[in-house]
Amino acid sequence: MVGITGGMGVLGRLLTAKLKDDGFVVNIFDGDIREIGVVKKWASEVKNDVIFHLASRVAVQDVNSDPFEAYNVNVGGTINLLTSLKKLDKKPWIFFASSSHVYKSRDIAIKEGDDLLPQNIYGETKLAAERVLLSFQKSYGAHVCIGRIFSFFHNIQQKPFLYPTIIDRLKNEDLSKPFKLIGANSIRDLSNAEDIVDKMIKLMEVRACGIVNIGSGIGITIAEFAQKLADQKLNIVSDATETTSILIADVNKFKEIINKR
Repeated sequence: MVGITGGMGVLGRLLTAKLKDDGFVVNIFDGDIREIGVVKKWASEVKNDVIFHLASRVAVQDVNSDPFEAYNVNVGGTINLLTSLKKLDKKPWIFFASSSHVYKSRDIAIKEGDDLLPQNIYGETKLAAERVLLSFQKSYGAHVCIGRIFSFFHNIQQKPFLYPTIIDRLKNEDLSKPFKLIGANSIRDLSNAEDIVDKMIKLMEVRACGIVNIGSGIGITIAEFAQKLADQKLNIVSDATETTSILIADVNKFKEIINKR
């Protein structure tokens, strides 16, 4: 039995479909992760062999508008889940969807042991939740895999995420005019969300533990990404005063884990 929190998010929906196609029985948590009683009931009624903990406030705008709520969901929800699991005789393998936003920007591919400097409040909440999970692993002997997921896109995403926002602008704006793009010169490791899900499942199959980067290992500027989505040349305009950042995954650890199978 595979339990999933955050089953209605992009990764959750794709993961659920893929696991079901592969013959797994999926148990989706459909309650409020902030409610400890609801979480305990879910965890105790069905003994999950695996739990993918994906429930999270993600969109940077939403997190910035209500940081307390983001901590309540991303950190408090994680504590609720682990509290519900700690007395089980057999702990499930736990995958936690963390983020590349916990890392300090670096002009070469980032390894799991490189410097941490959350890019935003969202990254801060993910790093805090990681620390809770590592404490749980140490105290209760659970098998925990923290997947630091780099940027992804998919056609089921909705605004305000990057991909659907750009697609909407390409459809509705006059592309003969300057195309102003926030973060145009920042570099991201952008994967199709389905590739991310496939890698999460591979980590599940080998019951990987520890912190693992999940990405493509290839960087692309936001400007280049937008241009790839357009069917004509864009006159992309960036803010020269804007701080740029680079987040590209070093995926060697992931490859080593999978190749040991």
